Amino acid sequence: MKNIFNKPLVTVVTVVFNFNNEIEDTILSVINQSYDNTEYIVIDGGSTDGTLDIVKRYQHKIKKLISEPDTGIFDAMNKSLKLATGDFIIFMNAGDRFCSINVIENMVAEMKNLDLVYYGNAIFTNKINNIQMHRGGYFSKYRLSQINLCHQTIFYPKVAYKNNDFDLNYRTYADWPYNIKLFSKTKFIYLDQDVVYFDNSGISALNEDAVFKKNRLKLVYKFLGADVVLYLSLNKIKNIVLSLFKNREVNQL
Repeated sequence: MKNIFNKPLVTVVTVVFNFNNEIEDTILSVINQSYDNTEYIVIDGGSTDGTLDIVKRYQHKIKKLISEPDTGIFDAMNKSLKLATGDFIIFMNAGDRFCSINVIENMVAEMKNLDLVYYGNAIFTNKINNIQMHRGGYFSKYRLSQINLCHQTIFYPKVAYKNNDFDLNYRTYADWPYNIKLFSKTKFIYLDQDVVYFDNSGISALNEDAVFKKNRLKLVYKFLGADVVLYLSLNKIKNIVLSLFKNREVNQL
């Protein structure tokens, strides 16, 4: 285990493609952070709507900028894993924003070890209906098997992100199997800090991942254990039974 004696370098990555209405707010939330030991990487997928022009206004604050076609968000995120040099990496993608200018500083103050994964809370926002929802708290392997940890709340250490790519077979949920895999071999530490305003109207929220849905139980069994598969199965049965009783009560009214 490596202890932190100096300020760790934090790599912040923004992945974007044709998002000119939101990209500036995301950039400003990153470059205005009070923590003074960061590197900023922006991966653009070859935008044609003026997004790149906005990004270039802040190029003096961006250490590395790539603009080229990719096969999707996780392909772009994999590119950033190779470019990053930080002790930790966090993804703040287009449309998402840090909750305050002190987020990184406050998180790093509690991050005591370079080999561990640290995560905080997310505030889900939906621009379609203007609803906000707070998702936070400790994640056990049982909770992770049911819902994913928002990757915009996670500070991945170099030992993790340099040795693990996102699996591109998963088009929209690749961060979920990524987290499941890491959870089996790296300790995750919860810090009660609000990290991100996460745009919940994006592609991953609005589209299912058929490959992940098909492989989910296999992934859970392989990396989280047979007891978690049993937990999911029993929970599914419980929900079916509760639904049957609820329908029966309604029909009797």
